[in-house]
Amino acid sequence: MNATNIPPKTAEPSGLSTDDLIDRVAKRLPDDVRADYYRLLRHCRSLPQNDELLLVLNAMQFLMLLTVEAPDRMVVEREKLERLFEAMVQILEKALRSLDAHQKQIDQHLAQLPETIAKQINPDAIAAKILESLRQQFERSTIPETARCSRPPQ
Repeated sequence: MNATNIPPKTAEPSGLSTDDLIDRVAKRLPDDVRADYYRLLRHCRSLPQNDELLLVLNAMQFLMLLTVEAPDRMVVEREKLERLFEAMVQILEKALRSLDAHQKQIDQHLAQLPETIAKQINPDAIAAKILESLRQQFERSTIPETARCSRPPQ
């Protein structure tokens, strides 16, 4: 192979070949300058692989590609973030609605709690137990016996 048939050598990031890079850059160029771009690259094929002009041209191609593709990639990433934020907002709104419903249930339960407790306590049964306990305590005490002893005999 002679020097005119050797394509320009570049560092190939992540599988991007020189031909791919050239074509990607060419696709981004306006139609009226694309032919001039390919003529320039045809001339570059005749340069030795270590030619400084060739290295500068390759660096410029990468720069152009990054400059053109970066905004598109930013748009894609922004759209992903927007979708993620929209999903998060929906999840948070659903959680808030659920918390509100739960809070209403708790408030309603607390409002009814005194009435429920009063029904379940059964004050009459409690009073009867207290009276019975007092009566038993009274009987065990010395008060009834003292009262009998202090009465005059009849």
